[in-house]
Amino acid sequence: MRYVLLACKTMQAEMEQILDRRGNMFDRIGWIESGLHNVTERLKEEITAGLEEIRDADCVVMGFGACGNALAGITAGDFEMILPKADDCISIMLGSYQRKREIMKQGETYFLTRGWLGGESNIYKEYLFTVEKYGKEMADIIYEEILGKYKHLGIIDTKAYDYESFLEETAVMAEELHLHQLPIEGDLSYLERLLTGFWDGGDFIRIAPHQTIMADMFPKGK
Repeated sequence: MRYVLLACKTMQAEMEQILDRRGNMFDRIGWIESGLHNVTERLKEEITAGLEEIRDADCVVMGFGACGNALAGITAGDFEMILPKADDCISIMLGSYQRKREIMKQGETYFLTRGWLGGESNIYKEYLFTVEKYGKEMADIIYEEILGKYKHLGIIDTKAYDYESFLEETAVMAEELHLHQLPIEGDLSYLERLLTGFWDGGDFIRIAPHQTIMADMFPKGK
């Protein structure tokens, strides 16, 4: 069997850590820029282009959640595709969609990992750009509207980066965005199963060659 991994750069550090520890079964790995999540059609185009470049693969493992339905409508080539049955990468790095829902019972949470914050586009970079363009007072009014439903800034410890320094960095963000910083223990067991071929039990979506991913295959995010 020839395996290819096509995945979001948001999870690159976590995936590379698992592959270093458990062994790399993939003949090729391709990364899709995380900032494309902000525009669903652009993300779909980039994933589709990435799949079209794949030749001589038997199975393509997709390192994405539903990502705002960006994967819906994508058709497999001459290979099977394996996808996490998850609404987004946050559920994947928390171990399950159910765990994310449990955490959010404490209050609406905007989740962050180092990979997400390191992307070319993220909520804090956009906030700083708004401050520069309109001034802090107006930026705070704008972001109170954008983040008004959120209570926490959830900082996930995936063990793939220096968590203490990340907490210090995001404490400033939480204060400026008027959110309560919430440290959260990550769980990479689900991601590890994705990358090591343990796809039984109904936690993954299997797409046969030339079949199409449908939106109703994924859990609906809150």
